[in-house]
Amino acid sequence: MISGAAGRCTRAVLAALALALALAAAPARGQEAGAVHAPARSEAVAARVALERLRLGLPALAAGRLDAGRIEVAAAGYADVEHDAPATTATRFRLASVSKPLTAVLTLRLVEEGRLDLDADVRRLGGPLAALRQPITVRELLAHTAGVRHYRGDEMASTRTYPDLQAALPIFLADPLVAAPGLRHVYTTYGYTLLGVAIERAAGEPYFDALRHRVLEPAGMAQTVVDAQAALIPGRARGYRRTADGALANAHLADTSYKVPGGGLLSTTGDLLLFASALLEGRLLREETLQAMWSPARTRDGAEFPYGLGWSLARDGDQLVVYHTGAQQGASTLLWIEPGPRRAAVALTNLEGQRNGLMDLARGLLAPAPAPVP
Repeated sequence: MISGAAGRCTRAVLAALALALALAAAPARGQEAGAVHAPARSEAVAARVALERLRLGLPALAAGRLDAGRIEVAAAGYADVEHDAPATTATRFRLASVSKPLTAVLTLRLVEEGRLDLDADVRRLGGPLAALRQPITVRELLAHTAGVRHYRGDEMASTRTYPDLQAALPIFLADPLVAAPGLRHVYTTYGYTLLGVAIERAAGEPYFDALRHRVLEPAGMAQTVVDAQAALIPGRARGYRRTADGALANAHLADTSYKVPGGGLLSTTGDLLLFASALLEGRLLREETLQAMWSPARTRDGAEFPYGLGWSLARDGDQLVVYHTGAQQGASTLLWIEPGPRRAAVALTNLEGQRNGLMDLARGLLAPAPAPVP
């Protein structure tokens, strides 16, 4: 439990919970299945978010769901505990590795445009990519089979600001690959920095401009921005961690400019649900491209693993689930999509180490409503 400012709202939250859980789960008037609406606050979602935020001891929690064309969002707690600044549905949280699915969709948009080839050597794009010592493909970068290494030592705690993605390449570009391309699945955020440079070479514009033009604007995602450390960004949540004795503390400083495509974006629950909606409605990628993105990737020997092109894959019974989690200084995040029933859930918090709690929350948000008592 959180003491102080957060604890003062406990009675009000629990009082609202009984009323909110009694609300009917039926679609709101005028909301027909298949019709996508702008994110709207939901009392039922708000009650669950408020309860889970208290149960997990989170400074802030924002979550929501997409179901039957309706996007419902809610937030609870404090975006800035020291200043009693409340979290709202407009609060921007660090996405951490949930940035990767957005980059994957951008990449595949460029493939559909003929600007990128999934299986061509990225050295053909020139510039700093020509310095790679072995052929690496876009597909291998998306699926984490390129052999590019992940963080080493305290690199994840970097506080250096890089002016662009190319400036960040010397962190890892000259290092030996940890495996031959295509041989093993080795998760790597640096691989997505390399992918971001490939995107810039193919699109002819900076990474975020390409993302805005091909993903954010078509999906209506107006609140997604780069997590620029020095910029004044309205609604940005302050990040927190737990100390060894369980006390809440400010997260350690970190500058994510070296890894924007793989872990350097800020967004809201509503924006991520608009992203999910645009994917499920076929407004970002063709159906065959979606199927390829959400199919298990393979290593060179044909072995499959539960990761597609920028997405983790799982089964919930017979149901395919595509998702990504994020873990970073001051943030834990989850984007969860069930393509079959065309549903999605998002959960974002400004506290580290909350993956399991967010997974449980997403499943709960999409669980069938209990039948009314006769």
